[in-house]
Formats: sequence, structure tokens, C-alpha cells
Amino acid sequence: MNHKLLKSLNSIFGRALIGKRLERVGYAAAAQNEIDSYFEELDARNNWRSVDRLLPTQKDSQLAPYHRKLAADLKTSLSLDAPAINDILDVMLVPEHRFLEKAAAFQFRKSWPTNRNDAVALAATVGDQARALSLGDRDTGSDLASLISYFSSDILAQLFHDYGRRLPYAGFGTMVELSQGITRNLLVNLKHIFRRSRFAGEEPFMSGVISVKSQSDGVRDGASWFWEDAQPPSGGLQVRDAVESIAVLFRTVRLSHSPSECALCAFSVPWDLLSENSRRTLMVAENWSYLVKLQEGRRNKNSKRIDALYQLGPMLAPRWEVSEHRRGTIELQRDLADAMLDPAHRAELPNLMKKRLARLVKPSRSDTPTDPRLI
Repeated sequence: MNHKLLKSLNSIFGRALIGKRLERVGYAAAAQNEIDSYFEELDARNNWRSVDRLLPTQKDSQLAPYHRKLAADLKTSLSLDAPAINDILDVMLVPEHRFLEKAAAFQFRKSWPTNRNDAVALAATVGDQARALSLGDRDTGSDLASLISYFSSDILAQLFHDYGRRLPYAGFGTMVELSQGITRNLLVNLKHIFRRSRFAGEEPFMSGVISVKSQSDGVRDGASWFWEDAQPPSGGLQVRDAVESIAVLFRTVRLSHSPSECALCAFSVPWDLLSENSRRTLMVAENWSYLVKLQEGRRNKNSKRIDALYQLGPMLAPRWEVSEHRRGTIELQRDLADAMLDPAHRAELPNLMKKRLARLVKPSRSDTPTDPRLI
């Protein structure tokens, strides 16, 4: 049975199961309605304009945090002075639409200029496109619209991170995705969401909807439970360290200057070339559902062999605020994979991680963080 069909069947079963559970505990009226209607969702219309209400209020005189970071990188990388930087930022403003303003900065970084003139021209282009999209003109803003179609979840993740806010997870469909279609996982998350909703003064399954915040807090509680509950009896610490290294890599790429993959949550490794300890770590992580092995594998770009392919367990995605949707995949070379997975090679990890991320974390000629975990 293919992955999409299985997920669809699990989603249908999950909705029916929740309806029966609600009826059993006295929410008979709620059981007759669509379960999705009780979960507030993030509204993707008009390029996620609605998420602005989930962010801190910003004074007109303040630079947005993503523009402050961009200004610092322009100064370091291109040696621009303050007037030039202000001119660049001014033409990238999108009044009252922070997602598109952030998307313009994201596109600017993806096409990082090499000199002042290129920077001015690029800023004008991305700013014009963002303002066009804010007015509903998809023809003028077509290039930015295309980038958003690939990287929207990562732009959102960066936007919330810029403002020091936790990434939201919302909507019943997202709950099913996070549970990986496993009934026990779904029920665990819903239990935590229900508790958070009641604590917030909401009336779940009685009136109104379960807020985005209650859902997000609930699935983070579920992720913590999953991480603490599923502890391998032998070699558990090394397996958890390995999984955390992989998750930190995903998160660092997602929040980097120029992400190489969209919605990154999977990786491929050359199984036959890995150390015995590395292979054992992967098998234990799979057995305890920290990682999900994808049977199709992935063709190696250089050797054309089929490498082993793994996804971070979706239940754990909120713990590190990575994507629960499998889109992007990163290829791990043997040396980096062994450094992550095999304690005997662990000392090599900081240098290999820094080398792997150097071009993603900061623009050229900028100071690269010595510890990528800081991201």
C-alpha cells in the first residue's frame, strides 16, 4: 500500500475514532460535527497575512529583526555604509504584511549580491515583487510567488524565530501528519492539546475553537512525552545524541542565511560505507521510532547507488521546530554521518558540521559561527 493512500486511510480512521471517543466522554454534539472545525488553522490566504496577529506588535520607528540581521550582514559582507544599507532596506518595505516583507528578505539572501550596485538593484526587484503580491498582482510578483510556493513553511519558521516566538503547529490535518497516522500518537497529542486548551480558559469541543497556541503547546508537550517515553534500554544516550545532532542540522539549515532544501526533515546515508556502530545507531533509532526508514531510498548524486533514506519521526518535529512534511532531503557523506552516529567519531563532529554549513549559515566574507548549534 503506498504512503499517500495509507495516510489517507489513517486520517479517515483517526477522525472516526475521535468522534467515537468524544461521544463516549459526553461530547455527543461535537461528535456529530466535522472534527476539523474545532481546530483553529493558520490561514494561508493572501500569502499568510493572518499570521501577523501571532507576532509581537512592532513600532513604526523600529527595524524588523530580519532587517536588522540583513543590515549587519550587508555591512560585514559588502562593507556598505549606513546610508546605503538604509536605502536598500527602504525599498524592501511592505507595509502591514510582515510575511511578504520577510519573504523579500529571504529572496534577497538566496540571490546574495556581490557588490553595492547589485545589492541596490536586487533590493528594488524583490521589494517591487513583494508589494505587487500584497496587492494581489501575481504576474509582477511571479518570481517571489514561485519561491514562496517552495519555501513558505521555512519563511514562516524564520519569521517566528526572528521575533523570538515558537513556531505554530495547527489544524487537525497537521495533528494527523505529526502522529504519522499512528492512533496512539494522535491520541497522545490530542490529550495534551485538550489539557492546554482547558488551562487557557477555552471550551474545547463545546464552543469556539481550540486556539493555535493551545494546539502548538500541546504538540510540544506530546513531543516531550515521546522523547522521554521512548528510551532504548541499551545505548540509549548515544542514539539520542545522534538523533539530536540530525535534528539540530535540520533546524540550522531551516533557519540559515540560505536554506539549501525546503521543509528539510529527511537525510540519506551510504549504508554500506558506515561504521558498524553507525548502522546500529540507525537501527535502534528506527526501532524506537525516533527515525522512520523510507523503503524507496535515495539515489546518490555522484555514484548513482541507492542510499538509505530516513525521516525524523514526525512526533519529534515540534521539539526542534522542523517540518513535519517530508519534502527536502539532505545527503550526508560518510564522515559526517559517522561523526553524528558513532561515538568513536564524535570528536570530529564540530569541524565537519561547520564545514557542511559554512555556505548556508552566513553570506560570503562574513564571520561564520564557530558552533552551528547556536542556531
